[in-house]
Amino acid sequence: MSDVVIAIVAVLCGFAVGVAIDRAIAREAPEPRVTGRGRTAAHAALFTASGGAFGIIAFLSARTAGFGMAAPGELPVAFTLSTGALLLVAATSIALTVIDVRTHRLPNAIVLPALGATTALLAASCLFGALWSAFARAVTAGIVLFLFFAALRFVGRGAMGGGDVKFAALVGLVLGWGGWTAVLAGVLAAFLLGGLVGLALILARRADRTTRIPFGPFLAAGTWIGTIAEGATV
Repeated sequence: MSDVVIAIVAVLCGFAVGVAIDRAIAREAPEPRVTGRGRTAAHAALFTASGGAFGIIAFLSARTAGFGMAAPGELPVAFTLSTGALLLVAATSIALTVIDVRTHRLPNAIVLPALGATTALLAASCLFGALWSAFARAVTAGIVLFLFFAALRFVGRGAMGGGDVKFAALVGLVLGWGGWTAVLAGVLAAFLLGGLVGLALILARRADRTTRIPFGPFLAAGTWIGTIAEGATV
């Protein structure tokens, strides 16, 4: 199966998964004021985001032989499982981004199952030929980011939310699977984007230094910036 075909199949799967993402968002962060055309546009944007994200990630994974871990032609089961883990995190990232913007929460009901399922998928891919060293690095990165964000939460006296700490473990797991370059690039990108947006809001007088800005969307963006950066070096 060619890289393009894999990407097209992933896009179609992304559209389907968009339904589940929409339901998760509606359950955790309903937006009753949006009706009619506004709701239709929001659904279209959501499905476009999920389909596009799935297509890009699947194509990049196929082009880089699973980021150097499992080529689709040589280790098809391992490739499918590891790429499935990335797509699961992509869906989770989209849902958490919307929920965090609306409610400043990253619900355990979404983060923890995604963390468990992603870990299981990556471990299963190693059973079918992917590198156990990559899994060990992924788990290590997840633990490191969890502890790092927990320390930031403690030092900042709650400036970093508990949901951010747990989401960081998931982010570290995915970035660590790709490599330490991905971990570094992803974390730096998250803080840089967060800082730039915060500065822009202050300059626009829509926030001040005490305003709490949801960090989940920046963690999500950093995840894929780091993943793409790692893919470019494979």
